[in-house]
Amino acid sequence: MRLLGVALVGDFQVAHKFSDHESDIPCSYRPSRQPKPARTATAPGSAAPFQGEVPQLPFHSETRRCPMTKKLLAEMLGTFILVFFGCGAAVLMGEQIGMLGIALAFGLSIVAAAYSLGAISGAHLNPAVSLGFLMAGRMPVAEFGGYVLAQVAGAVIGSLAVFLIASGKADYSLATNGLGQNGFGAGYLGEYSMGAALIFELLATFIFVCVILAATASHVSPASTALAGLAIGLTLTGIHLVGINVTGVSVNPARSVGPAVFVGGKALADLWVFIVAPLAGGAAAGLAHASGFFRPGGVQPAPATGAPVV
Repeated sequence: MRLLGVALVGDFQVAHKFSDHESDIPCSYRPSRQPKPARTATAPGSAAPFQGEVPQLPFHSETRRCPMTKKLLAEMLGTFILVFFGCGAAVLMGEQIGMLGIALAFGLSIVAAAYSLGAISGAHLNPAVSLGFLMAGRMPVAEFGGYVLAQVAGAVIGSLAVFLIASGKADYSLATNGLGQNGFGAGYLGEYSMGAALIFELLATFIFVCVILAATASHVSPASTALAGLAIGLTLTGIHLVGINVTGVSVNPARSVGPAVFVGGKALADLWVFIVAPLAGGAAAGLAHASGFFRPGGVQPAPATGAPVV
């Protein structure tokens, strides 16, 4: 694991060091047009500090210079991956892999999307995460709506893909087998009450978004941030291990909308819970982050404009 962190950080440093002109720098590493102060960090595995700017890592969406169209396509593709992996595992392989396997599928989807698409859009893949970034001052208001629409579109397309594949099995029934939709109450998994569903989704989303905001903050060391995608994916896995039997685990309005659109009925009737509770949890996490609770003393958050951290 230590070697992985060193290798990833090394790649970021090379990309930054050998680009003499901003036009040559990949969109995820382009610096703000304002000059950034030099920062000192410690190289992994060494007590000797190195001088120079600590590179901005893929999950710092507030410093990115990628075209908006590319960001939205990345969010759509990433949310597709999340739904295809997670809901696909539940529908196509649920009996074989059980709840542990489904939890791992959701977590691994985040890891895959984070490291493949995080450098483009930040790999939010979730309206609650985007709202958390917005409330924390780490995302421009102008980008929020586009991100949400792209995430919902990706979830719908992912659900459609799972449905088309599942339909190839003779005994598959949308009404009986579903598409990995979320729910609660009589007839749904553990048959937990609406109150329990609301509490779980609110708390689980708050924890999830807090981890994301803290793990990707600008004050975090390069070695730690290089492993942020893994930490976030494992957190989502843990949340699923706790809550699959309660609600099927949403913590993501887009992930809930995708299957509900096709399943209809109770899935649509219950959908408001999986929109309201995750958004409330994400907003609360963003406000907590903005308050400075997750930052060391004296460290200020990076503004949404991409200006340097002071």
